[in-house]
Amino acid sequence: MEENFDSMKKQIKNKVAMLIDDNKIDEAYAVIREYLEIVPNDVEAFSMEAVILMMNAQFDKAELVLKNGLQIDNNYFDLNYNLAFLYENLNKYNESVLYYERALDITNDESTINEINEKISIITKDHRVDLNLIQQSKNKSGIIRKVLFIQSVPCIRTNKVAKALSQKGIQVDILYSSVHPSQVYKNLKLPYKNIYQLQNVNEMIDFINDSDYDILYSSNEPDYLTVLFTATNKPIIHDTHDMMSLRSDITNEQIVLEYIANVKSAGNIYVNPMIRDIAVNKFNLKNKPILSLHSYIEEEQLPLKYYEKLSNIDGQIHCVFEGGLHGTIGHHRYLEPIFLKLAENNIHVHLHCPVDENYINKLLKKSKYIHYEGVTSPQNLIVEMTKYDIGLAIFNLTERNKTFLDTAFPNKIWDYLAASLPIMFADLISFKQFAEENGVGKVLNLDGDIKQQFKDVMDIKIDKNFLINKKWTMNRAAANIIKFLVCVKNEYYLDKEQVINSNKGEIKKNKYERIIQDIRKTYDNFKLANRKKVVLIGTTDCIKKNMDSFSAFIISKTYMLDKVDTIELNDINSVNYDYIIIDTGNNLISDEIKRNLINSGIPTHKIILWESIIFGLSNIEGFNFKLNKYMEEKNFETIITGLSYAESGIDIDYLDKSTFNFALSGQDLYYDYKILKYIIEKRTNDSLRHVVINLAYYSFGYDLSKSNNKFRVQRYYDIFKDTHNNPNINEVKLLSKMYLKCENNLKYESYCKELFNGIVEKNMYNNVFDEIKKQSNMMYSETIKENINIFERILEMLNYNNIKATIVILPVTKYYQNAYEYKQRDIFYDILNSFKNKYIFEVMDYFQNNDFEDNEFYDFSHLNLRGAKKFTILLNEHLNKK
Repeated sequence: MEENFDSMKKQIKNKVAMLIDDNKIDEAYAVIREYLEIVPNDVEAFSMEAVILMMNAQFDKAELVLKNGLQIDNNYFDLNYNLAFLYENLNKYNESVLYYERALDITNDESTINEINEKISIITKDHRVDLNLIQQSKNKSGIIRKVLFIQSVPCIRTNKVAKALSQKGIQVDILYSSVHPSQVYKNLKLPYKNIYQLQNVNEMIDFINDSDYDILYSSNEPDYLTVLFTATNKPIIHDTHDMMSLRSDITNEQIVLEYIANVKSAGNIYVNPMIRDIAVNKFNLKNKPILSLHSYIEEEQLPLKYYEKLSNIDGQIHCVFEGGLHGTIGHHRYLEPIFLKLAENNIHVHLHCPVDENYINKLLKKSKYIHYEGVTSPQNLIVEMTKYDIGLAIFNLTERNKTFLDTAFPNKIWDYLAASLPIMFADLISFKQFAEENGVGKVLNLDGDIKQQFKDVMDIKIDKNFLINKKWTMNRAAANIIKFLVCVKNEYYLDKEQVINSNKGEIKKNKYERIIQDIRKTYDNFKLANRKKVVLIGTTDCIKKNMDSFSAFIISKTYMLDKVDTIELNDINSVNYDYIIIDTGNNLISDEIKRNLINSGIPTHKIILWESIIFGLSNIEGFNFKLNKYMEEKNFETIITGLSYAESGIDIDYLDKSTFNFALSGQDLYYDYKILKYIIEKRTNDSLRHVVINLAYYSFGYDLSKSNNKFRVQRYYDIFKDTHNNPNINEVKLLSKMYLKCENNLKYESYCKELFNGIVEKNMYNNVFDEIKKQSNMMYSETIKENINIFERILEMLNYNNIKATIVILPVTKYYQNAYEYKQRDIFYDILNSFKNKYIFEVMDYFQNNDFEDNEFYDFSHLNLRGAKKFTILLNEHLNKK
């Protein structure tokens, strides 16, 4: 059908050409107008219509038709040449040379090049032509001839966009910093004419400034390359593949770079409308070109043949998963539990993905319904997938990653649709919206009837021409991309009003001044936009005393309690604020005000007690000190985590193996898990072979974020970006920020030396009796349930990564032993024993070891330096026996 239509179009245009040759101008015009009613975007027809109009001396109409045609395809030779010819005959010589030069850039025909050069030579010789003005016009023109792509590691999306532009006659080059594009996709045909590696920044900026690139097209992540090349004299587009600030684990520097890249680029591209809308609101993007561009496939990837469905052969359901797969628990690509659940329902899962060999071999042994098909080249993958029934677009969703993943829209979705596969989606906002709007799949409910859900999805039929009909291919998107590039280029030169300066030395001298000033201004705006707005409630004395600290905020309103009888809550609700700070100097009064605010409907996380901040700052924390020290060396064979008993009681100087002690006062199982997961996932230590976890009998009933010391979770916030079960999020964030400013390593080290060098004071026995009783009765059912789950995740993670796990309980004084209620110990061991058949770990219990004297403790349950040496030597002997 399409071939017949193309043949018909060709015949009509041939007829028009013949009519023109026969000088049947009116008849030719009637045919071409009728043709353009049917095929409105045929640029060849625009050119033919313009020629007819010129032959009839209708020059104004001819100019308009040619310019309209260039709006569709500004790289079409005939349109540019004919417009140049028109301007030459109208004695508009600047415009004529401009369009002849554009035509010259497009053609590769030697005779045509010679002809155009001769025309330009004659015009510039015989007439006054402003070459500087022509150069400026070329900059501002709607022609895109050359694009330089910039990316640290060139990805498949960048390659597809570049290829689509290349097929439209645009020269595409690429600048990379880390990995050559041929090494990323070894069998992929690259569209780039020139490939450069970023080695010397100054030289590259000079090279770009002196080049004739129309557009720089920079893709994240990271964002710093976009920021860097805003220092050039070329418009730069920032294509956001991954909005990093939606994650929870990026640095302040990355946040700032993301902000500058999005705000200071000449144009922005986002991978889907949801990301685009978030960015527009987040960065307050106004009056600049913005494009939403999905990572469509290329039309040449569409299958020409289709395999018979495996389900037709065996009558069972066969799904396919393509993309990254990870073996670390908690990772968003850790999909093993989902695959096994499908397998339990007799649903086959076929994996086409790069994955660790050891991990995949273990996974395949767990079910005959999981099949590893290896890594298939992009050219063959879609055809290969036609044999399956359903494509899987799933992630391991957690509380921490869902916000980020809610905006995801991976390439695999387009690959599945190209293979005519309906899709089973993860429960993400972007996926649900796409599935509902287009009827291409359903959202998986793991708690529902799995088998029936997959049968329902199998009933959805995806037409072989689905993507073509929807114009969802990169080829079909090319015209919109080019139109966007033209818009970016035009607006950039319109804004900048750049004039070529003959004083090259002055330009070179000042080439960075603009960008430096611009970035400073942008960063200042960023800092201002990120200052929090607060309402202050407190006494005059307290607020005045702490005003230096409050100056970091924008104070929206202040209520002085000694000057007002009541606080009008309606008045507060009319104020624009991020949170309310209560500073009375009296805990009881502050708590009462907080309760009243909460009862009136103000969320808990919006209220900050300044007394809690001051109390939190009084603690000497050591997590950042320890993490920084660990990262300096990294290659430790053993890591110790756990409570303060191991913090003071294990001296790594007396262990044979290279060991790092991450134990901290108040550290619970949740943060033990977070630390270990952070180290293992980031692969900061490939030497790690053994983890020693210090627990107490009360550990399963203990949650730091629910305890009296719940604000100590602030020490972890800068790295893990969560507060666990502490609902006072803003208090923790503020405390973390303030503590980091005043923290120093010497403070923690000197504190430990002084504390751990003490000896227990026996006259304090009566004062600690209640604390011991409290610890031995710490059995909160919800906390125990959560900690059992966390403990299992620790064991699973360590066992999977072949890391030995040892649980150690340290000795306490005889007084502590006698005062302790041992029913808690029975529960502790019941929990440990429930994991014995499933995971490999050992337990070393020194709680009732009577080899330690009171003078070897600094309090009733913590060893001092002398006791730590003695215990560590004992522990070392036991560890070496294993």
